Parts: sequence; structure tokens; C-alpha cells
Amino acid sequence: MRACCLASLSRASFESVRDMLMTAECLGTEASAAYRVHDPGALALAEGALATCRALKPPAPITEARLLAILGGVHITNRNWQLAIDAYELAIGAGEVVQDLRRLSIMYGDLSAAYQELGRYNEAARYAHRAIAIHETLSDRLSLARSENNLGMLLLKRGDLADAQGHFERALGLFEEAGVEPQRANFLMSMCELDWLRKDLDTAEHWAREALDFA
Repeated sequence: MRACCLASLSRASFESVRDMLMTAECLGTEASAAYRVHDPGALALAEGALATCRALKPPAPITEARLLAILGGVHITNRNWQLAIDAYELAIGAGEVVQDLRRLSIMYGDLSAAYQELGRYNEAARYAHRAIAIHETLSDRLSLARSENNLGMLLLKRGDLADAQGHFERALGLFEEAGVEPQRANFLMSMCELDWLRKDLDTAEHWAREALDFA
């Protein structure tokens, strides 16, 4: 994988001149590239990057926050929900150093997913709403649609069918406005599951057939 190889070569150069801040940055880039392709070595790279950063004098809080976010992403990929929560909340706890709103929205979305997996629906909903607020600020309509659908699924699991419907309809509407077909089947299946839980089998079948057409 080209990105990982280039980061590794850069890291070797920085290590040779004992620039440990840039060594940590390169390790973080390697970890980020690795976990995106489900490389099991991603965890060791992320932990090594964080350990290198935390050994720096003076501290580098901006880099540390970025590396904690990467570590959280690795744990999400590995389905280590509590470890992901711990890493992300430490990153967010840096407060003023987390200035990238898009990255922050990803962390909020992942936190919502992790809390949902642990059955902690109130925390999951809180972070889902935070992700949605950032997507609206950035006018990121597609990410907003995904977050609305995720929040709807959370409400569905909690038994709030009426509230879930509103979020599903908004998600589907945003995708239709954008004219985007990939992933729309997922949103249609959300509507299918909602009507199936309501015992409205005819409408559920309608959504399922429409989802199948898009898929």
C-alpha cells in the first residue's frame, strides 16, 4: 500500500535525525492507512505513535489529540467499543486542540456507534446529535443523511418508532435531493425495518423491493 510505504520511509528519515515529533506523526499516518484496509498491525502502529508523542518534552497536545483519534478509529474497526470510547473521549477532552470539525464529527459518529453497541442509548443519542449539528454547520448533506439514518436506527432500538421515522425520512430526502444512489438501499431498508416492527408488512415489503432495486 503506497501511502503506508511512503509514511514508513518518511518515518525512517525522521528517526535518523531524532525528530521524534515527526516520527510520531508518521507512525500515526501509517496506523491510519493500515486500519482503513483492516491491517492487524494498525493497533501496534497507533499505540507506538501515541507512546512516542507522550514522551516528548515539551508535550505536543495537537499531535496527541490526532493520534488518540486514530487509535479510536483502530478500536472501532476492531470492535473494541470501550477502548474506542476511552480514546475518543481523551481526544475530545483536549478541547481547544481539536479544531478540525470534520474529524470531530467522525469521532462523534463513532462514539455514538460504540455506545449503541454497548446498549448505552442515551450517550449514543447525545453524540449522534452532536455529529448532526456539525454536519449542518459544514453543510455536508451526505454525512448529515448518514447520521440522521444512524440516529433513526438508534431510536428504533430504543422503541421510539415515531421519532425514528422522522429521521429516516429526512435521511432519505437528503439522499434523493443529492441524486445519490449508492447507499440509498441502506436507508430504504431502515424504512422497511420500521414498518416491519409496526406489523405493516405490505409497506415493509414495498421498501424492501425498492431497496433491492437500488442494491
